[in-house]
Amino acid sequence: MKIEEIRAIKESDYKSFINMFNSYFLDDFKIEVEHAKIEEICLDIMESVKKQVVFLDLMKINNKPIGFIMYQIDSPESDWCQKDGFGFIREVYIDKGLRNQGLGKLLVAHAEQSLKDKNVEQIYLTSDDSGLFWNQCGYKITDETGYKNEDPIYVKKIN
Repeated sequence: MKIEEIRAIKESDYKSFINMFNSYFLDDFKIEVEHAKIEEICLDIMESVKKQVVFLDLMKINNKPIGFIMYQIDSPESDWCQKDGFGFIREVYIDKGLRNQGLGKLLVAHAEQSLKDKNVEQIYLTSDDSGLFWNQCGYKITDETGYKNEDPIYVKKIN
Protein backbone atom coordinates (compact mmCIF):
# COMPACT_ATOMS: atom_id res chain seq x y z
CA MET A 1 0.00 0.00 0.00
CA LYS A 2 1.56 3.25 -1.15
CA ILE A 3 0.49 6.57 0.28
CA GLU A 4 -0.08 8.75 -2.70
CA GLU A 5 -0.25 12.06 -0.90
CA ILE A 6 -1.21 14.02 2.16
CA ARG A 7 -2.39 17.47 1.18
CA ALA A 8 -4.78 20.27 1.97
CA ILE A 9 -8.40 19.59 1.07
CA LYS A 10 -9.67 20.96 -2.25
CA GLU A 11 -13.24 21.75 -3.29
CA SER A 12 -13.18 18.61 -5.47
CA ASP A 13 -12.61 16.53 -2.29
CA TYR A 14 -15.70 17.84 -0.52
CA LYS A 15 -18.04 14.89 -1.18
CA SER A 16 -15.35 12.40 -0.14
CA PHE A 17 -14.79 14.42 3.03
CA ILE A 18 -18.51 14.36 3.88
CA ASN A 19 -18.52 10.57 3.48
CA MET A 20 -15.43 10.16 5.67
CA PHE A 21 -16.82 12.55 8.28
CA ASN A 22 -20.03 10.54 8.41
CA SER A 23 -18.03 7.31 8.81
CA TYR A 24 -15.99 9.02 11.53
CA PHE A 25 -19.14 9.59 13.58
CA LEU A 26 -20.43 6.06 12.92
CA ASP A 27 -17.15 4.17 13.40
CA ASP A 28 -15.53 6.13 16.20
CA PHE A 29 -18.40 7.61 18.16
CA LYS A 30 -21.14 5.12 17.28
CA ILE A 31 -23.38 8.07 16.49
CA GLU A 32 -25.67 8.13 13.49
CA VAL A 33 -26.17 11.69 12.32
CA GLU A 34 -28.64 12.83 9.67
CA HIS A 35 -26.93 13.56 6.36
CA ALA A 36 -28.18 17.17 6.42
CA LYS A 37 -26.53 17.72 9.82
CA ILE A 38 -23.24 16.15 8.65
CA GLU A 39 -23.32 18.42 5.61
CA GLU A 40 -23.98 21.46 7.82
CA ILE A 41 -21.00 20.59 10.04
CA CYS A 42 -18.78 20.00 7.00
CA LEU A 43 -19.81 23.33 5.46
CA ASP A 44 -18.85 25.07 8.71
CA ILE A 45 -15.50 23.28 8.68
CA MET A 46 -14.88 24.30 5.07
CA GLU A 47 -15.64 27.94 5.93
CA SER A 48 -13.04 27.78 8.72
CA VAL A 49 -10.57 26.19 6.27
CA LYS A 50 -11.14 28.97 3.74
CA LYS A 51 -10.45 31.55 6.48
CA GLN A 52 -7.34 29.54 7.49
CA VAL A 53 -8.60 29.28 11.04
CA VAL A 54 -8.54 25.47 10.65
CA PHE A 55 -6.35 23.28 8.46
CA LEU A 56 -7.82 20.12 6.95
CA ASP A 57 -5.55 17.70 5.16
CA LEU A 58 -6.50 14.47 3.39
CA MET A 59 -4.54 11.26 2.95
CA LYS A 60 -5.01 9.47 -0.37
CA ILE A 61 -4.11 5.96 -1.46
CA ASN A 62 -4.68 4.90 -5.08
CA ASN A 63 -6.31 8.30 -5.67
CA LYS A 64 -8.94 7.55 -2.98
CA PRO A 65 -9.21 9.67 0.18
CA ILE A 66 -8.85 7.29 3.15
CA GLY A 67 -8.28 9.68 6.03
CA PHE A 68 -8.08 13.25 7.24
CA ILE A 69 -6.60 15.37 9.98
CA MET A 70 -8.03 18.67 11.16
CA TYR A 71 -5.83 21.00 13.19
CA GLN A 72 -5.34 24.66 14.02
CA ILE A 73 -3.31 27.22 15.86
CA ASP A 74 -5.45 28.21 18.81
CA SER A 75 -6.69 31.77 18.57
CA PRO A 76 -9.80 33.68 19.59
CA GLU A 77 -11.02 33.38 15.95
CA SER A 78 -11.54 29.62 16.31
CA ASP A 79 -14.57 28.00 17.88
CA TRP A 80 -12.24 26.17 20.25
CA CYS A 81 -9.38 28.06 21.85
CA GLN A 82 -8.14 26.62 25.11
CA LYS A 83 -4.40 27.28 24.72
CA ASP A 84 -3.81 30.44 22.69
CA GLY A 85 -0.82 30.02 20.37
CA PHE A 86 -0.62 26.23 20.77
CA GLY A 87 -1.26 23.89 17.90
CA PHE A 88 -4.42 21.86 18.42
CA ILE A 89 -5.18 18.57 16.71
CA ARG A 90 -8.94 18.56 16.50
CA GLU A 91 -9.79 15.39 14.61
CA VAL A 92 -7.96 12.43 13.04
CA TYR A 93 -9.68 9.78 10.94
CA ILE A 94 -8.43 6.74 9.02
CA ASP A 95 -10.80 4.41 7.18
CA LYS A 96 -11.74 1.62 9.60
CA GLY A 97 -10.39 -1.12 7.30
CA LEU A 98 -6.96 0.53 7.09
CA ARG A 99 -6.26 1.18 10.76
CA ASN A 100 -3.31 -0.16 12.77
CA GLN A 101 -0.92 0.22 9.84
CA GLY A 102 0.78 3.46 10.88
CA LEU A 103 -1.34 5.72 8.69
CA GLY A 104 -2.70 7.76 11.60
CA LYS A 105 0.84 8.38 12.84
CA LEU A 106 1.79 9.63 9.38
CA LEU A 107 -1.13 12.07 9.41
CA VAL A 108 -0.16 13.30 12.87
CA ALA A 109 3.50 13.74 11.84
CA HIS A 110 2.32 15.68 8.78
CA ALA A 111 0.22 18.05 10.93
CA GLU A 112 3.07 18.44 13.43
CA GLN A 113 5.46 19.46 10.64
CA SER A 114 2.91 21.87 9.22
CA LEU A 115 2.44 23.49 12.63
CA LYS A 116 6.20 23.57 13.24
CA ASP A 117 6.59 25.36 9.89
CA LYS A 118 4.14 27.95 11.26
CA ASN A 119 6.39 28.47 14.33
CA VAL A 120 4.22 26.51 16.75
CA GLU A 121 6.26 25.03 19.63
CA GLN A 122 3.64 22.93 21.43
CA ILE A 123 0.62 20.95 20.32
CA TYR A 124 -2.26 19.68 22.39
CA LEU A 125 -5.32 17.54 21.81
CA THR A 126 -8.11 15.94 23.76
CA SER A 127 -8.84 12.23 23.68
CA ASP A 128 -11.19 10.01 25.59
CA ASP A 129 -9.94 6.52 24.72
CA SER A 130 -6.93 6.73 22.40
CA GLY A 131 -4.25 7.39 25.02
CA LEU A 132 -2.00 4.56 23.84
CA PHE A 133 -1.99 5.91 20.27
CA TRP A 134 -1.20 9.43 21.43
CA ASN A 135 1.54 8.19 23.79
CA GLN A 136 3.10 6.35 20.84
CA CYS A 137 3.04 9.65 18.92
CA GLY A 138 4.94 11.34 21.79
CA TYR A 139 2.05 13.08 23.55
CA LYS A 140 1.89 13.16 27.34
CA ILE A 141 -1.34 13.26 29.30
CA THR A 142 -1.79 16.28 31.58
CA ASP A 143 -4.09 16.87 34.51
CA GLU A 144 -6.14 19.27 32.37
CA THR A 145 -9.37 18.50 30.53
CA GLY A 146 -10.97 20.05 27.47
CA TYR A 147 -13.42 22.74 28.44
CA LYS A 148 -15.86 21.65 25.71
CA ASN A 149 -15.67 17.87 25.91
CA GLU A 150 -14.08 17.27 29.36
CA ASP A 151 -11.69 14.72 27.83
CA PRO A 152 -8.09 14.53 29.06
CA ILE A 153 -5.61 16.90 27.38
CA TYR A 154 -2.37 15.54 25.89
CA VAL A 155 0.58 17.83 25.04
CA LYS A 156 3.75 17.54 22.96
CA LYS A 157 6.65 19.98 22.44
CA ILE A 158 7.74 20.04 18.80
CA ASN A 159 10.52 22.68 18.73
